[in-house]
Amino acid sequence: VSSRLESFAFASVTVVSVVDCLKRYVGYWRPYFYDQPDNDKFRSFPSGHAASSAAALGHASLCLLGAANCGKPCCLRGFDIGPLKLVAALLPALLAAWIASTRVVDHDHHPADVVAGSLLGLAFAALFYFRYFPDIYHPDSHLPRPPFLRDAHDAPPDAPLVDVPHPAAC
Repeated sequence: VSSRLESFAFASVTVVSVVDCLKRYVGYWRPYFYDQPDNDKFRSFPSGHAASSAAALGHASLCLLGAANCGKPCCLRGFDIGPLKLVAALLPALLAAWIASTRVVDHDHHPADVVAGSLLGLAFAALFYFRYFPDIYHPDSHLPRPPFLRDAHDAPPDAPLVDVPHPAAC
């Protein structure tokens, strides 16, 4: 559980920081430019709501896809439930797409703002998920990657990293 929370926290904090920096740097105007207070008129690109929801719910979808073991066939009373697991795991991503679309419908952002925010969120969700977990089709996709540690007694400081087995694998 700690690896999932850690990768989620890194993805969420990083995407919020990057989006805030981009909003300040780009300074793109909002669709309702004249009705907006002065401090928020030029903070449309990228959409923070789209980025945050894509990062959080995209990460949740990746966790569910990994837990579903997409690479293994799954039957229940002779019925293949693999496609149902896939659809259920993608529901959080669908919710993120809906949240992003509401930003355009409510005239809070231009479509390009929402697309950029969603892509940023998905990119950071994938980056930090795959940093801690293997590919979703891997047989052990539900287990975190083993930590990379240096053997302090034998290896010099510039030696390559050694893969330490996961405790569940012993």
